[in-house]
Amino acid sequence: MRGLHTRLREHQRLIAGTDVSEIRITGDDLIVVARDGTRLTWQPEDLRTAPNVLVNTGEYEPLESAALVKAAHGARMICDIGANVGYYSVTWARDLASGGQVHSFEPVPTTYSRLVRNIELNQLRDRVFANNCGLGEKPDTLTMYLPTFSGSGAASLMNLHPDEEMQEVKTAIDTLDNYFSVHGLDAFDLAKIDVEGAELMVIKGGENAIREHRPLLFLELLRKWSKPFGYHPNDLIALLGEWGYGCFAFVDGALSPFDRMTDETVQTNFFFAHSERHAAWLAAHDL
Repeated sequence: MRGLHTRLREHQRLIAGTDVSEIRITGDDLIVVARDGTRLTWQPEDLRTAPNVLVNTGEYEPLESAALVKAAHGARMICDIGANVGYYSVTWARDLASGGQVHSFEPVPTTYSRLVRNIELNQLRDRVFANNCGLGEKPDTLTMYLPTFSGSGAASLMNLHPDEEMQEVKTAIDTLDNYFSVHGLDAFDLAKIDVEGAELMVIKGGENAIREHRPLLFLELLRKWSKPFGYHPNDLIALLGEWGYGCFAFVDGALSPFDRMTDETVQTNFFFAHSERHAAWLAAHDL
């Protein structure tokens, strides 16, 4: 048992001087506590979740996270689409406007349960509203493919990891526009859309809300994930350009205009800012 116990020292050294302040062990949970006080239930077996990345690397998307925290400051309504375990949801919820809300969407039931757990751990049930569904171009019931090795962060409406053992899960799909209508939402400041290839479908299903409110958008876009869905990321960049949005990505630590994805593109995270509504945000980044 001594060897088992002394291995805890390895984690102590691993998190020293990082964004992780502590790892709590209870009889039924492991909890990663970030230096800003955010608490996240941790499943070490689920490789790509935020708690794992925090423990393994000491930080989580540091450039993007900093820009998004600034954008979320004083927000009235944010959508976290493809919320996974809710790292961004609970981080943003700490700095909303009075009465502000985060609406989070996670279609995989087991991942959704961890999202709810993290909302409760951070005492944010009055500000973060979790939805066990996906968003798309039209309401439907579809199959989610959850690879057992790559884990919940790789779950998609397409089988993007055919070499892995796969769990198939039926899930409800709504549209962003329908969600806004049903819930009577009248503000929209920021959205994160990370849905493993189906980003264009989410955008199309939310056209009315996006064009009316012009939120800042943060999307993960990869050519290899969008291809099975029948589009190229440049199609999405062009569509949002027609709606008045410019695309931006981090280059050498600074946000820079991004016009077109090529085979040489290494960035996978992109901001879309409306030239009028986000003039101050753009100026703050010297854009």
